[in-house]
Amino acid sequence: MKIVLNYDSANDFCEGMASVCRDGKWGFIDTSGKEVVPCKYDCVDAFHEGMARVNIGGQWCYSEMDDEQYISGGKTGFVDRTGHEVIPCQYIHADFFHDGLAQVQDGEDIIYIDKSGHRAGPSRRLCSKAFSEGLARFLTREYGFIDKTGSVVIPCIYNDAGDFNEGLARVERNKKWGFVDNAGREVIPCQYSHALDFHEGMAQVWIGGEWSYDEDEGCDFLSGCKIGYIDKSGREVIPCQYDYAKNFHDGLACVNIGEKEYGFIDKTGRVVIRDVHPYTVFSEGLAKVFYGNKSGYIDKTGQVAIPARFDRAYDFHDDLAMVKENRTWGFIDKTGQMVIEYKTEPAPEPPKFPVSDEELPF
Repeated sequence: MKIVLNYDSANDFCEGMASVCRDGKWGFIDTSGKEVVPCKYDCVDAFHEGMARVNIGGQWCYSEMDDEQYISGGKTGFVDRTGHEVIPCQYIHADFFHDGLAQVQDGEDIIYIDKSGHRAGPSRRLCSKAFSEGLARFLTREYGFIDKTGSVVIPCIYNDAGDFNEGLARVERNKKWGFVDNAGREVIPCQYSHALDFHEGMAQVWIGGEWSYDEDEGCDFLSGCKIGYIDKSGREVIPCQYDYAKNFHDGLACVNIGEKEYGFIDKTGRVVIRDVHPYTVFSEGLAKVFYGNKSGYIDKTGQVAIPARFDRAYDFHDDLAMVKENRTWGFIDKTGQMVIEYKTEPAPEPPKFPVSDEELPF
């Protein structure tokens, strides 16, 4: 049975909840279409660890650099999945919850809070990031890691570092990347031009190439390198041979398999699906594909699971995918049936919070 709802816009489901907009105000529905969080906020974000950021009083503003709209000002708090505003909208800035803690800015103070809104985590002020697997990056002149008591677990000896993911964190020293475990042991030496976090037991690594500065983007970029995949022992499972590669999702990764051809490989490096868009990823067993100006979905064997009839389509989350078919927006299930319909006109792009968790002004 299709549920028809009166909303102007919506986002993907995450943790069983999707943000929706009515008359410029945002709330959340669950997968049955029930409005759990009333549409009364000026901006909301996806749920993380059972909590979602919400903002009251902010104003939309436009960033020419990102070509996106953001919420500026107002105060931010958190709601839970029952719709209860557990932490009132009182903070200038707030990060997602990670490992049960969120960084917030209260006046001039940057602190960690727990899910009840009480101050928690390190008591001393540190230039630190969000916690991941019990540790958080922090910066003096170099990067290291602290635990939730504020004790230094891994000293500040690295030029750059990523969060812990699947038991390891990527670290950079002298422009070479490797991985450390949560005791600070460098289990994979710093020998790669670049590296990404582990996903499904595999991490992308780069060899060769040169770093250059892009004046238009205002950042360094790496060109002329080759990309491969290592496992957690540091073994190069798939050789560094690709010019383009994505992380593994559902056991498959999109790579270039020719000069102008892209396809999916499995974790042995075997090509299992050919001729896909370079940004294609699998999510919950299905991947969005393009056929002309329409989108559909394929399964992990490359067979068409949902024919290409959509003008816009997004990845599956919580067994539902947001799509636009003709003038109708809504959510389909994995059979391709529209189960939640929420608008028969083009939906506006939703506003975002002004900074991401990587860019909080700490």
